[in-house]
Amino acid sequence: VHVVSPTYAQEVLLPNAPAVGRHGGEGLEQDLVVRAAQGDLFGILNGCEYAADAATPADSVLPDLRESRHELVTALKLQLAKWLGQGDQLRSSDYLASKTLEALGKRLSGEPKDCFLVTSVGRITDQKVGLLLSEAGVELDSGARMTLLDTLLVQLGERGFLILLGSGDKPLEARLVEHAARHDNLLFLRGYSETLAEHLYRSGDLFLMPSLFEPCGISQLLAMREGQPCLVHSVGGLNDTVTAHTGFVFDGDDLPGKAEAASAAFTAALQSRADEDGWSERRALAAANRFTWSAAAASYRENLYRLPLTPRT
Repeated sequence: VHVVSPTYAQEVLLPNAPAVGRHGGEGLEQDLVVRAAQGDLFGILNGCEYAADAATPADSVLPDLRESRHELVTALKLQLAKWLGQGDQLRSSDYLASKTLEALGKRLSGEPKDCFLVTSVGRITDQKVGLLLSEAGVELDSGARMTLLDTLLVQLGERGFLILLGSGDKPLEARLVEHAARHDNLLFLRGYSETLAEHLYRSGDLFLMPSLFEPCGISQLLAMREGQPCLVHSVGGLNDTVTAHTGFVFDGDDLPGKAEAASAAFTAALQSRADEDGWSERRALAAANRFTWSAAAASYRENLYRLPLTPRT
């Protein structure tokens, strides 16, 4: 039996506990415990493609943030124009995004240190954004309850912007549109574009991925490949790929505890960004990580298929 990260191989041995935000074996945990005891359960981490310098990661060249952010703004304008031109009715999400983009473009035209840019790319599902949209006890003027996402955007304040790209569950999309309407530092891009995703991986200061569960995750690998530190929930493949040296990792005993820990980790990231040398080192360490398909393939051969490893000729 194969799952796509070592930590997830341990998580699936436990039963689900939704009340505390734990996603386990989804009813298969008893069978998986038996298979693990027999030595037949393996967690083999997925890989990521790297440029030709994969053998010498220390020599990796980090993207020039000023240049990549200029390219990002151009890509955002083109994609939003495309979405705005589709159909006979204007989507509120596109209207809000176009207004926020005006302010974002001005901020990104300056020095990178003057705008803390948080990025996030992923499907809009409970797995990916459920923790962000979990409600706290504080009631807003609108009558809605303050969420973790509200908290992070208030913490970010005028220091920067959060760009969130994704589509999926319509009710969750609608809730993100509501957040974009009440926070002028949130640019919610309701849809998907591979080109935009690539620009976001290259252009951000901090990649946000607080998944409730994550068998492996690929977005954090792509962000780190471009030298972008990640803020992640310590589950599944996120726990196996992001460390305190390459990003910010949080956990908690239940949903409120996880939300509080995520907020504290975000505060730590904002404070760390003020140290230019320290932040540059964190970016370099993130970019130097290597999670290669060749390493995954070797593990498949040895563990999953029990084939001997033969040297290349």
